Amino acid sequence: MTINDTQEDLLPISQGFQTQPQVLNPVECKVIGKIPNYVQGALYRAGPGTMHVDQVDGKRYETQHWFDGLAQIHRFEIENEKVTYRSRNTATALEEKIRQGESRGNSFAQDVCQVVFSKSSTVMKESRKDDLNPLEMTNVSVVVAVDYPGVQNPDVVTILTDHVKIQNLDWKTLEPQSLYTYEKFNPKFAGVLSAAHPSVDAAKKETWQFTTVFGPRSGYNVFTISDENPEGELVEFVEAPPAYIHSSFITEHYYVLAVPPLYVNGMELMQKHNVAQSLHFDESAGCVFYVFDRAARKHVATYQAPSFFFFHSINSFERDGDLILDVVGYNDGSIVQALYFANLRKKIPYLEKAAPQHTRRYVLSDIASVESPKNILQATFSTLAKGVYPELPRINDSYFAKPYTYYYAINLNDPTAVNAYIANSLSKVNVKTEDYWVWKEEHCLPGEPIFIANPEGTEEDDGVLLSVVLDEAKGASFLLVLDAKTMKEIARAETNSVVPFGFHGAFKA
Repeated sequence: MTINDTQEDLLPISQGFQTQPQVLNPVECKVIGKIPNYVQGALYRAGPGTMHVDQVDGKRYETQHWFDGLAQIHRFEIENEKVTYRSRNTATALEEKIRQGESRGNSFAQDVCQVVFSKSSTVMKESRKDDLNPLEMTNVSVVVAVDYPGVQNPDVVTILTDHVKIQNLDWKTLEPQSLYTYEKFNPKFAGVLSAAHPSVDAAKKETWQFTTVFGPRSGYNVFTISDENPEGELVEFVEAPPAYIHSSFITEHYYVLAVPPLYVNGMELMQKHNVAQSLHFDESAGCVFYVFDRAARKHVATYQAPSFFFFHSINSFERDGDLILDVVGYNDGSIVQALYFANLRKKIPYLEKAAPQHTRRYVLSDIASVESPKNILQATFSTLAKGVYPELPRINDSYFAKPYTYYYAINLNDPTAVNAYIANSLSKVNVKTEDYWVWKEEHCLPGEPIFIANPEGTEEDDGVLLSVVLDEAKGASFLLVLDAKTMKEIARAETNSVVPFGFHGAFKA
């Protein structure tokens, strides 16, 4: 499917959703303001960078969904108030395969009709290159992990996505170093899908994760990996319908696998070769929370709540015997379809494209008194800070899996407006008082805010936020540095490039 910007019934596509060239050699940015001395290190961002590929037969392959753009990883190095920027395409072999007219294989949302048509109708005008790097044959572009448990290599950053492939990149050049699945850690971790966001306890250097199993007995292999035990341990197989799950929850003593009723039809997945067209939201099914005791390594409780969908957990913790799970929640799964470019560009309010998102707090009560995980208990939930429409939430990592006060996110300022983007501001939310603060600048579209703590700070919000922002008026991106306490700008580092809208990032000090 080719989207034509001249179509009168569609909004123009933002530069952030268009193909942008990689910047292999570091380029110095123009710094305006003063970056605090404690901000020293590298900010990594992951996301799509190639949205179309011109094929050898003269046709153009168009990416149809935001999640399917080919990977481009970005690195902002901050040293002594100087900032340099570089980026690298990390799925170049897959791009070459598409350029030659071959099927890209499975995707998140690409229409199988386009894939089959391209493969069957293309006349090969060039022989395929023999030197394609097999480490760049898969599209891995969602989450960046630094010091991922079990990897045990300080010279790499780890990139993850919603399938089971994992890619390690050189921490400085971003060159791919290895590509593997969770079965590399342990053959018992077999599966097709997994959460792009593993639940990582950085203090204990332990990950809780799952892989989704399709078949006559579908469900989830729940497992742990740690630096102490890099081969990991299969905790339990939970029989349940396969669903699209992007993240989960962890507290000091418990791991919670939440299964929303946005189910994946395995047969349709095989036939259509993409996830999005195999999804079905079952409003009557509810969301099921499977609770695991981290020390005992077993499933100890099961709760259920009315149906909803989520991409991102915010934080979770224990309080007076209850588990508190904070999440950016949607009433249904329509957001997945809304992120097709053709849907994003419709000249209708955002509210008509997808159910709006809100901050939700789920409470799993009196966990210690549960006698059997076979008894399904009811979770309760409330909506916090209703004036905020957040996504890509982040917190001060020192408060991970602990009681906390603030989270930060990208924010859609007015969901009734007609636009072709998902966020145009940054928000800070107090989950205790429901107060919130917003940073917004005309023509500027920000990305996920990363919190960097002030080492001399005494309060939770003592630090700065780093966000990559596209200035659509200038046609270039900049690294924004905000005071996390006041949400006021401290500094920015301007690039001469457009950094495409990405998903997630990490900071390596």
